[in-house]
This record gives sequence, structure tokens and C-alpha cells, in this order.
Amino acid sequence: MHRTPGSAGNRRQVTLSYWLKRSGLGTQQVHFHAVTNYWQFPATDKMGGDADGSGDWRTNQVFRDPSAWYHFVYAFDTDQTTGFDRLQIYVNGVEITSWEAWTDITINTDLSITNSTIQYWGAHGGSYWLDGYLSQVALIDGQQLTPSSFGEFDDNGIWRPIDITGLTFGTTGYLLDFADSSNLGND
Repeated sequence: MHRTPGSAGNRRQVTLSYWLKRSGLGTQQVHFHAVTNYWQFPATDKMGGDADGSGDWRTNQVFRDPSAWYHFVYAFDTDQTTGFDRLQIYVNGVEITSWEAWTDITINTDLSITNSTIQYWGAHGGSYWLDGYLSQVALIDGQQLTPSSFGEFDDNGIWRPIDITGLTFGTTGYLLDFADSSNLGND
């Protein structure tokens, strides 16, 4: 899937949230790509990415359970003075704090995520296809949100999605709920 916003939004505060279920393992698979921003599973099945060539990261954690749905939240605010506050990454409601590699995003970086440039979901341009499923994909323009805006723990301690249709998505934001399989463009 791809989309090109008609105009730029807030280029410093943005949140991406999505649910992902893997099918294939052991190959490079991109979740999201916009110019020099990308999030992926490298062949090691860890999770890594880059933000406009300014920040780079790779987890110690591996994501190898093809029966599990993972919920990813990337919460940016590049105006923050502390490097780790400029990007906070969460999986299933918990912030990732253990990194194989981490480079802070440069303060006041204007991200291309909410610029009027093409965004790809499930591929890097035309390569490194995601072998899996995406659900409840949301881009929130102008806010750095936490996972509680998108999910909650049930009585058994399992992270579950919540209704997010009441969120404010901003100028270039959107929700892809994939609710109508007969009309995928209806999101």
C-alpha cells in the first residue's frame, strides 16, 4: 500500500501505531517506508529502523512468533531536549529500553513521515515486502501519544486493541481499519 499526502503536516510530532502478525521469518521485511524513514525486521528477526538519516536503532529483542499479533507504537517529538524522549518505541504496550544499537534523532529534525512524500506500508518502495498482516494502522499528525491511546491490557494481562475512531488524526493523519474487505479503499 502507498499514499502521498497532499500537503505537509506537523513534521516534529507524530505517532505511528499498527498491529502486525508475521508469516515469514529470517528475511528483511519492511513495515513502513517514507523517504529516509523506515521500520523493518532485518534477516535477524530483530526490529530496526531509521528516522531521516538522523536516528538509527535496532532492538535486542527478536520477533519470531508467527502466531502472535505485535502492536508497535513509534512516538516522535523531535523538539524534546533529551534524546530518548524524541522517539519512544513500544511493543504490546511496553516501551523498548534494551537496544543492540541506538542513535538519538537530532533535535528539531523535520521528519518526512508527515511531509507530502510517498509513504509505503509493507514494502520499501518496491522491495523487501512484509510477509505478514497489518491491522488498525494509524498515523497521528501533531501528537506524541502513548500506547494507552491505542490499546489496553485485558484481565489476563494480554494487550488488546481499543476503539480509536475518536482520536484526532491531524492534517496528514489517517486510520486504516481494514473493516470492509469488499472495499479496501473505504478506510
